Amino acid sequence: MKGKKQESKLVSDGSKMVGGFTGEEGTTPRDTPKKLFENSISFFQHGGLMAGYVLSSSDPRGDESIAKFKTSAFKFGKKEKIGGHLAQPIEYKLTLENAPKEQAVPSLAETIWLDVETGLPLKRVFAGKHKNEFTFTENYSEFTLDPKIDAKQFELPK
Repeated sequence: MKGKKQESKLVSDGSKMVGGFTGEEGTTPRDTPKKLFENSISFFQHGGLMAGYVLSSSDPRGDESIAKFKTSAFKFGKKEKIGGHLAQPIEYKLTLENAPKEQAVPSLAETIWLDVETGLPLKRVFAGKHKNEFTFTENYSEFTLDPKIDAKQFELPK
């Protein structure tokens, strides 16, 4: 945010959770929202975690409505190199489907660069205007597919 790297860590055992954005990580367990998984997945479909937070009709860590997007106007950009990989950019427009009228966003756009060889994303840029103009850029450099996750990762701090 504002040119600074933003990180987030949230841990849930299914009934309680701890964590948050950098600087507000709280260690006191609180109830896990019923729609935590659904809302978390929604964050990453378009714009990433911060876009979901900014454009949601309420706190995205709660059970309220999360920004849902309708995509249109797809077009291929010119292939380019990103981190030594040949990438195919795909540009498209986004419309918020469930935003309250006071949060209506006139225009949103997203471009995702896919590795031509693997099909994995290398970069994503989400831009628009909501009160002020904004741009969220995500760069992907490392993927672990089907990782083995230690159950201790889901244990809440005591």
